[in-house]
Amino acid sequence: IAFSCVHWMTRKTQVEVYGYDEPLDYAPFLRLCDIIVQTKPHAVVNLGDFTELAWEDVPPLPDMYRWVEAVSVVHKVAGNHDQDGAQFVRLDEIRYEHGHKLGVPGDDGSVDGYIEALRENTRGMRIVHGHTHTPNEAWPLDVGSVTFSRTYGEIVDGVPTLRRL
Repeated sequence: IAFSCVHWMTRKTQVEVYGYDEPLDYAPFLRLCDIIVQTKPHAVVNLGDFTELAWEDVPPLPDMYRWVEAVSVVHKVAGNHDQDGAQFVRLDEIRYEHGHKLGVPGDDGSVDGYIEALRENTRGMRIVHGHTHTPNEAWPLDVGSVTFSRTYGEIVDGVPTLRRL
């Protein structure tokens, strides 16, 4: 199972930094945690933007997420809001990455250079990625955001499928 963009943060950050009038609804994330605990997948890939480390220390995580970590191997990928984690993870011939790096300049200092290098380095690879909040079918599997679009990816025998909560 792969998921992205929980954006776990305090209500203060939601209001003062992002200007949300209504609190973010974390019920889809908690439902996904329940699914993971019940099904015990071989691996879980947290594709980043899990917390808002740019603005605050990690607020206490729900017990349900700690249970996820107890029943499955959790791989953490760095997002643009949370730089902790790997740049990408490769499992069973599939590359998992956050995806926001497409907006980061490459070695030549340009976004175009980074995109060209990424395309060259990932040619022929199967990629599962997150970040866009609303799934984008341009990639083999863009899992969207568990918080904003209530989506996640389920990869069975190398076949990625977009799932909705």
